[in-house]
Amino acid sequence: MSAESHISETIERISKERNIVVLHAVVAGSRSWGMESTTSDYDVRFIYVRLPVLETYLSLFDAERNDTIEGHKNKSAVEHDFSGWDLRKFLLSLGRSNVDALEWLISPIVYHNPQFHGTDFIDQISRLACENYNKRELAFSYLGLAKRKLNEKHQTIEQQVKKLLYVVRGLLAASWIINNEHAKTLPPINFEELLSTTDSSVCDSTIMDAISKLLQMKRGTEKCDEQVAQKVEQWINSITKSIQEKAKTLPATKSYVGGDRKKDEDDTFRPQMDQLFFNILQHVQNKSEDKGIISFK
Repeated sequence: MSAESHISETIERISKERNIVVLHAVVAGSRSWGMESTTSDYDVRFIYVRLPVLETYLSLFDAERNDTIEGHKNKSAVEHDFSGWDLRKFLLSLGRSNVDALEWLISPIVYHNPQFHGTDFIDQISRLACENYNKRELAFSYLGLAKRKLNEKHQTIEQQVKKLLYVVRGLLAASWIINNEHAKTLPPINFEELLSTTDSSVCDSTIMDAISKLLQMKRGTEKCDEQVAQKVEQWINSITKSIQEKAKTLPATKSYVGGDRKKDEDDTFRPQMDQLFFNILQHVQNKSEDKGIISFK
């Protein structure tokens, strides 16, 4: 069975078991970044609406319900890991500039639910999120990911190569945000594209070549070279503080959640996202009345 068929069938099964409608599903992680090896996991992430819509989302005690589905793993030649967020949690996470939620919107590997054919809900969410995310918060999220990864222990050169690439990705994404402060888009999700757009003051051609070699090592197309890994690690240690200091200069804009916007601030984002939330729930409710709500095939 192909990976695509396996993923679609598993989403179908989860939908029936958990009584949900999956709005959008993607492959996240290394495969969405173009950094995968032949044995890389499929990290499948999805956004869902719980059924029945009215009883669930208009309930006084809705906040007590679990808003995450996880723990669905399928062992085959390559592991498939499935995890999903309720629509409300997903939209609120976007409002906090959550790096995972934002990257789900731009993953190049998407599984569309035909129940939403002809709608542009995800495109609308993506446009609003990309135009309004908190640049400073996202930059420091990438820097935090890089720092945590760098502190991980490794036993083999292969583990070191993977670790360093994840660190480099975090640093380059943060640097992209700093150098594109007024952009209405997110950093390129594809690692090679992100690397190619990096300013030479951050990463010169020699380091770019070393990073590109690391990528080929992870993919298994080049033999792991400890000297190349050490060269990249030295660059990481030399550039991290500079990127951190520049990130501090980014404006600390407000999120649209938590009621932290002042009355005189532009607050068109929040009502637009709230209206989208309502429209999606209404669409699912209408489909459920037609009894055509579950299938993802």
